[in-house]
Amino acid sequence: PSAERLSSIVNTIDNLIDKHLRMQVDWNVKRLTVSKVPHHAVNRSRYVHCVSCGDPTATRDADRRLLGLTTLVKSIARTSDGFNTMYQAFPGCMIAFRRELQESSSRPNALPRETLRTVRQWARECNVPEEDVDKNIAFMGGMLGELLHYHNVPALRQTVFVNPQWLMDVMKCVVRSEQGKRLDLAHVRGRIPSTLLPSPAEFHAMRENLLQNGIASRELLDLLFQWDAWDDRRRDCRGLFSAQMPYTPEIGDEICACLVHFSIGVKLDFPSGAYLIPSYARKAPPPAAQGAWRASEGFVETKLRCSMRPMCPPGLMDRVVAALIEQPAMQRLRPLRWKTGIQIVLRVGVTLRLVLERGDEGGLQLVVSARPLSAASDSADRERKVEKCWQMVKSLAPLLHRIFSTWCGLTVEKHVSVNFCRAVDGSDELVERVVRDGVGGAGG
Repeated sequence: PSAERLSSIVNTIDNLIDKHLRMQVDWNVKRLTVSKVPHHAVNRSRYVHCVSCGDPTATRDADRRLLGLTTLVKSIARTSDGFNTMYQAFPGCMIAFRRELQESSSRPNALPRETLRTVRQWARECNVPEEDVDKNIAFMGGMLGELLHYHNVPALRQTVFVNPQWLMDVMKCVVRSEQGKRLDLAHVRGRIPSTLLPSPAEFHAMRENLLQNGIASRELLDLLFQWDAWDDRRRDCRGLFSAQMPYTPEIGDEICACLVHFSIGVKLDFPSGAYLIPSYARKAPPPAAQGAWRASEGFVETKLRCSMRPMCPPGLMDRVVAALIEQPAMQRLRPLRWKTGIQIVLRVGVTLRLVLERGDEGGLQLVVSARPLSAASDSADRERKVEKCWQMVKSLAPLLHRIFSTWCGLTVEKHVSVNFCRAVDGSDELVERVVRDGVGGAGG
């Protein structure tokens, strides 16, 4: 539909809302905006807040953006017109296949996952031509979201998740804000099968290793995926598995492959079979990291600041850590990690640090820094160390670009500098030298 038609629909609906319903809508808006939103923002019912454009509670216009409904309607129409499937007539067999997928996930005792062979058979029964079966499955997943099929992941190639919400619920078993309170053996006593039941000491060690270090053994993950079905505090929860689809090691392998594919976890070489879950980490840098990063006489440092607009994406540091740790060479270096940063001592004699810091304007920046392990002996040595540090920082550019590009509409500005000092006590001796070469966008 055209922008004018959409605008007419919105105006018609708006005129049908009586005074009581309008008051209820305003009340719901106030309930959803828990923080103190300016009155002029709440009472302007003809405006909506663009969540990707800053903080709705901000008082400065630069930090807050309200969009008129007319602008929103035109944006929806303009965006929808850009999809190559818009206004496209679909054959009846494709519509029938989609209906079959929807019904298969809503039937009593429906299975949330099926084999690729079974889903292909459903398509054939809906008269989808043989040469179009795989194309239809890819379309249902990639464009319509009716299913999830990761044909590029070897462990998931033969599995189709016909109920995507089920897979999301399984992922939520691993990452929760109150995981420590949830993992209490007192509430699952007598329900965990003896083949999975660890001793209290073993369970406590696995639990603390997850909460403090983000390392989950495969034994712990097997427990996490099924925990809600055993927890007496969640008697209303029928669990994610059933007699029709019991939990098996093979299903566990598939779920772990999804953890890696979604960058929720990283498989570790050591301990064998364990996974790093970046979302769990200590809040403060460990003492070893703090001591290694203190300024000393003659130190040099290369620094890359990445400022993101309109905002720093949630979970950015988790993505960065996952991308780094999935490299076996990085795992062997045993990096120090905390909630907002990671520090790695490289074999070339350079300490590399990536951390989220507040910028001058209050927003979060990703700062990549590199320092040599030893101070420079003279100016020539200092230049050699600066060059080596800069090469280490620059080597991360492809990795960072790949991460930034996963967020549509994200703009990244880069600022490169070189810092050095000749004396610790003299603050005027701390020098920052801006390097213009290399400053650019996310792909710079």
